[in-house]
Amino acid sequence: MRGATSHAQYSSDPASAKYGRHWTADEVKKAFAPSQVTIEATTKWLTDAGINKDRIRPSVRGGFLYFESTLAELEALLQTEYFVYYHAETGQSSVACDQYKIPRHLKGSIDFISPGVSLSTPHRRHIASKKLRRRSDACPPAPGIGNSSLENCWLEAGSSCVNALYNIPERTNNHDMNTFGIFSLAGSYVQSDMDVFFEQVATEIPVGTVPEQKFINGATLSSNFTALEVEPNLDFQVAWPLVYPQNLTLFESSPTADQSIDPAHLSTFIVDGMDDMLAAMDGINPDQSISSPEVAVLQPQFNFSSSGGFSNYHPLPMYQREAIAQYFYQYPPSYPSYTYNGSFGSIGADGGRFSRYGRGFPDVSALGANFTTVNDGCISNTGGGTSAATPIFAAVVWKINAERLAAGKSTLGFINPTLYANPQVLNDVVSGNNPGCNSDGFEATPG
Repeated sequence: MRGATSHAQYSSDPASAKYGRHWTADEVKKAFAPSQVTIEATTKWLTDAGINKDRIRPSVRGGFLYFESTLAELEALLQTEYFVYYHAETGQSSVACDQYKIPRHLKGSIDFISPGVSLSTPHRRHIASKKLRRRSDACPPAPGIGNSSLENCWLEAGSSCVNALYNIPERTNNHDMNTFGIFSLAGSYVQSDMDVFFEQVATEIPVGTVPEQKFINGATLSSNFTALEVEPNLDFQVAWPLVYPQNLTLFESSPTADQSIDPAHLSTFIVDGMDDMLAAMDGINPDQSISSPEVAVLQPQFNFSSSGGFSNYHPLPMYQREAIAQYFYQYPPSYPSYTYNGSFGSIGADGGRFSRYGRGFPDVSALGANFTTVNDGCISNTGGGTSAATPIFAAVVWKINAERLAAGKSTLGFINPTLYANPQVLNDVVSGNNPGCNSDGFEATPG
């Protein structure tokens, strides 16, 4: 891991001579693959427990060992008891346990076991196909639809508004190695909704246009609208007009998949459900933390509390240090702070309201309200949140990657250090705040 971290720092630092020298898929696999000693020790543990070698196989990328067993064998191996859990809304069942045990000598070698203590993401149940429904009296009224001038972006947002707001060129010369991927773990887009969207909203895209589809572990495309399709519908309907005629690629997995995705031809990647282009999260209050220490969190600009603050759990990364130090020096928050020391009890110590040395977030923000979308055959202008902001920034990065590839350069890769080294490329939001947790939140300031 130390070698991988070091390489990531050098290859993503624009001041480094190694900038842009990204690892190949094989190099990534080699760097993160378990050692032969770990594989042999884990295999011996399984075979000693009665799991024959012919029932054990490695994953495609080499990071997992799979084995087949009976329930009794698995419970005896892990000294636990498994139960079937049911999701109240979807009816989806998941097999899991409260805890499990592994030999002490394997503690540093095994990160997790599945099925284990984690429950699967609620996943849709297959529903029979239905005919395309046009917007009619069955759809709720959508005030402002059709009035898509730039003066009305606050009421009906779309690609023309986004292009104008962020000075995005409408067309980019694409490159064969530059693709735009959307990953979905719980629900997929609905093609009938996409066709209505192409016909009545993004009319430059022909009806019947479909993304390239890559299904993992038996996942299938949704043929009907359910609540789980709102997120991927929004991702596709925001992103596609911004990058067309570039096609999109759907990576859809069932929750139990061996999620091994070949990154060799993938330059821009967002995850539906978690909204990761680099990652985005809705509704995080100022004193809550983000899910990963290396994320560019995109937040919506609208009349509701947006996320922003400092992580309780992830330390300040090197590329943020200068910007955060300047912020605290020039615009110190009026709230007392605390220092997280690894103990939950240190959070909020001595009346502190935020973690003074935590990772700051978000890194970037984007428009996140009133996007024109189609769900269940009905057009509305209620799409928004980070699910809209994320595809916008992903499209910007995709366009930059296209220009870099056309110039014979590499793609951006991990973009955060580059953003902090070149803040002048971003629009600086200098007004507003994010109230929450019985406070006014943090004030937007220059820089």
